[in-house]
Amino acid sequence: MDCGCYPVSLIRFLAGAEPMIDCAQARLFAPQVDHKMTADLSFADGRTAHLVCDMLSPKLFRSILKVEGDAGKLHVINPYQPHWFNWLTVHGVKGTRKEHVRGENAYALQLLAFVDAIHGKMKLSTDPTDAIGNMRVIDMIYEKAKLKKRGT
Repeated sequence: MDCGCYPVSLIRFLAGAEPMIDCAQARLFAPQVDHKMTADLSFADGRTAHLVCDMLSPKLFRSILKVEGDAGKLHVINPYQPHWFNWLTVHGVKGTRKEHVRGENAYALQLLAFVDAIHGKMKLSTDPTDAIGNMRVIDMIYEKAKLKKRGT
């Protein structure tokens, strides 16, 4: 419910579609409280995704995005917090490119975007419909892992 919302949102954003949940497995910290969740997702057009969310990782913070397609591969270390450490690697038909991507604190950027949206200077990239869609996928993952949906 916590760390899993980020990869679910990113997968939905990158795919531009809503996934089906093929399987999911939870490791529990307490009854109905997961500390690790894995899930395999699929899309109507044949694309697939795999996510792992682990609140008790042996590393302080580890976040990786991998995308593979017909034309190449993308590997991003820490796609959510570019102010800590962020490394982007693209493998394509023209070779490999590696780049350290610097960025500001993601939470500070979220706050600035929210303020700009309130003042009518921009439209947020997510809305209540997107949040409901994200929660729907998380609920499906919980169901596949044989856990109760939250709030039930």
